[in-house]
Amino acid sequence: MSLLVVPMVTVVKANALAHSSSSSRIVEVVVVVVAVTVGGGGRGAVLVVVLIVAVVVVVGVIVVVVVVVVVVVVVVVVVVVVVSVVVAGIVAPVL
Repeated sequence: MSLLVVPMVTVVKANALAHSSSSSRIVEVVVVVVAVTVGGGGRGAVLVVVLIVAVVVVVGVIVVVVVVVVVVVVVVVVVVVVVSVVVAGIVAPVL
């Protein structure tokens, strides 16, 4: 069973990597690890569950950090543009 599952999951992984974001790539790698370990059975299955939880948490944290950084950058750009327009409106009539 494990010999059949691993190649099929690897093909799915290869196809998914061509059209995915970096967080999806991490999830695909975990899927392959799960397929390999579940094929073996035993204590490895527990380790895979722990690995999946850890990866999901890490990916979640990375996504939150990226979103926060993007929001901060957008806010800074908007503030700079607004201040520039206001300053230009005040300075232009004086000149």
